[in-house]
Amino acid sequence: MQREIFIPYNLPALRWVDNETVKNWTSWREAVIWCWDNRELGEGDDIGDQVMFRRFAMQFYGKKMHAPHMSRWFNKHTKAPMDMPQDLAHSLEGFTGWRGLTQYFNRSVKATCLEELQARAA
Repeated sequence: MQREIFIPYNLPALRWVDNETVKNWTSWREAVIWCWDNRELGEGDDIGDQVMFRRFAMQFYGKKMHAPHMSRWFNKHTKAPMDMPQDLAHSLEGFTGWRGLTQYFNRSVKATCLEELQARAA
């Protein structure tokens, strides 16, 4: 079975995660898993979507990743959990359509993002 061709104009518009959800995250890993579980792109097949994400990150962000690590980043029930490197945050946000990782960074340093404030005011 041939996979669907990835077309960049299919990318979802980035959205902000509601504040209550972000406040409940206690770790970077929780933020990554939430964004992955709520992704808009993909077919819901974790392995296939991970392949698509790898291609996306390489093509648009020049980021390479080791495929076996990806299942450890996104699977909350793995026996060997692993944190996704933070330099992949923008590519994951672009792929999933959620700005949750940016929000997690902002909350962890007690900062605000002007774009987020403007979006919430609109």
